[in-house]
Amino acid sequence: ADKSVVIENPGACCPPEAPRSQEPESSPGQYFVALFDYQARTAEDLSFRAGDKLQVLDTSHEGWWLARHLEKKGAGLGQQLQGYIPSNYVAEDRSLQAE
Repeated sequence: ADKSVVIENPGACCPPEAPRSQEPESSPGQYFVALFDYQARTAEDLSFRAGDKLQVLDTSHEGWWLARHLEKKGAGLGQQLQGYIPSNYVAEDRSLQAE
């Protein structure tokens, strides 16, 4: 057996990689602003109006993103606060991300 290779503490040679969670692209929940009004067509859709602020929770479905209203908190009238939105109806809101 070759005894010249001895590793006492493998973690001592290099510092651990810094987590990359600071990148805005990978942060959970990106902030978007609605460009147009959208009326939900199914129970899973989220209705919103132009100018509404939305937090996108899941972009894995092409064209339809899971989002949540930021400004409406239990707004009565049975309004849904979370659901799918058409991704081409919203634009990234840089002002919220900077805070």
